[in-house]
Amino acid sequence: KKLVHQGMILSYSYRDSKGVYRNYSDLDFDKDGKAIVKETGERIEPVVEKMSKSKKNVVNPDDIVNKYGADTFRLYEMFMGPLEMAKPWNMKAIEGVHRFIKKAWRWGSSQAEKTKANTPFPEDDKETLILRHQTIKKVTEDIENLKFNTAISALMVYLNKIAEAECSKDNFYAFFTLLHPFAPHITDEIWEKAGNKNFISFEKWPETDISI
Repeated sequence: KKLVHQGMILSYSYRDSKGVYRNYSDLDFDKDGKAIVKETGERIEPVVEKMSKSKKNVVNPDDIVNKYGADTFRLYEMFMGPLEMAKPWNMKAIEGVHRFIKKAWRWGSSQAEKTKANTPFPEDDKETLILRHQTIKKVTEDIENLKFNTAISALMVYLNKIAEAECSKDNFYAFFTLLHPFAPHITDEIWEKAGNKNFISFEKWPETDISI
């Protein structure tokens, strides 16, 4: 998939004080996402420009998949923003999405092991129970309205909450079922780790309890 706006494919480009365009491989990024030229230490600001080899800002999807995996690539495309808006490729933002995927994998793996071993899960507190049903409602409605970026944001908030302490098995199943349309590969792997035989796509979609 290519990002097109008025016939242009957009991406961030980085040009140093001498006017030389820099590849992503020439750059480091600090904790605030600011670009630093590895060779000189110069800090440079990105500019949104047409994607081209001369500007050294071409993004090859195969490179993204090889480095981060297909789920990160897929999730990032949907997280960039509303479908009707033009958004430049941002390699730093992909790192953030990849951290979310890795966190989901680590947490999901631990919950899957507990599920397969029939380890007892605690009950939800009221706050977590409410958040689960709010997330189910939000993600369901956003998918129906093609608002994928806000659905993913809601899943990030949900994971932060349920990963910080022990929670119920219902959260494990709800989170990975909701994440599945966006990251089908890791979610099915986690599902299998938990001892399930079918793919998540065969499972019933979570429902919101309107009484909560």
